[in-house]
Amino acid sequence: RLPPGALVLALVGSANRDERQFPDPERFDLERGQLGLQFGFGIHYCIGAALAKLEATVAVQALVARLRRVELDGEVVYNRTLPVRGPLRLPLRLELQRIG
Repeated sequence: RLPPGALVLALVGSANRDERQFPDPERFDLERGQLGLQFGFGIHYCIGAALAKLEATVAVQALVARLRRVELDGEVVYNRTLPVRGPLRLPLRLELQRIG
């Protein structure tokens, strides 16, 4: 319950991070299987969501199929502002398999 006059900030960056709803909500989990808010909801649902999901799936599967190893290659720098959360810098070293 919120008292009258309370300041409320609705942040998309907080979506899918409710520990009552998701086990280990801070862990990046592609197989979480829950409906997210990244494409909106109801009448505001993104018309291009299906295409965006398909494009991301194809791209990630193609990259992962070629990966031999992924290593952190430096310090992760996070954005700590209220409206946007996540890494500003995520230096990775990718070792890819050769094709053909």
